[in-house]
Amino acid sequence: PCVIFGDCDQTAAISSAMRSCFLNSGQVCLATSRLFIEKKIFNEFSEKFFAKMKRLNVGDPAGRATFIGPLISEAHRKKFNSYVDLARSSAYQIHSGQEFIGTDGFSKGFFVSPTAIIGAPIESSIMQDEVFGPLVTLTPFENLDEVILMANNTQYGLAASIWTSQMTQAQKVAAGLKAGTIWVNSWMNTRVKGGLKAFKNSGYGAMNSDFYTQTKSINLQF
Repeated sequence: PCVIFGDCDQTAAISSAMRSCFLNSGQVCLATSRLFIEKKIFNEFSEKFFAKMKRLNVGDPAGRATFIGPLISEAHRKKFNSYVDLARSSAYQIHSGQEFIGTDGFSKGFFVSPTAIIGAPIESSIMQDEVFGPLVTLTPFENLDEVILMANNTQYGLAASIWTSQMTQAQKVAAGLKAGTIWVNSWMNTRVKGGLKAFKNSGYGAMNSDFYTQTKSINLQF
């Protein structure tokens, strides 16, 4: 999950979200798959996000201008498209999502378009499963307590990010999120050497020494 408050730097948050949602075609274990956006900026933020997303170049991963390359296999593309089809049949709002099969320049790779979905319920498979592709859901929230509940409503707890200009707000949300690694106003900040932590099913197989302890790494940037 990525939690975006109305007081954040929207330009920086959107720029970061392009990477966290779509880097390596979304095939990243730390990728953002759910954007929770404060209701008062939801429409404004969403439109800016869609506009930037639709400018991302899809193509040959060796090309200098390419941002979105192909998925790893045909089977994985079918899996990705099954979630887009589910969103369409459920009448969720879909931005982009067109296929590239058979079109010029895209016939030798498992290409899909970066896709954003509005209206998926928290309990839907689109928000509960790990799609592992360039697909993200956008969901509005009213307050801090509500967004913590929504963000935690999943079996995974590897990483999360928060965007806000208020330190106190960031600390409260970071404390409430059930995720092992949390970035505030950044994503995948490798300058911090705290190690990669994980909660819930994302932490399955933790060392015995961690059995009674859950360590959380919170990386603040203000």
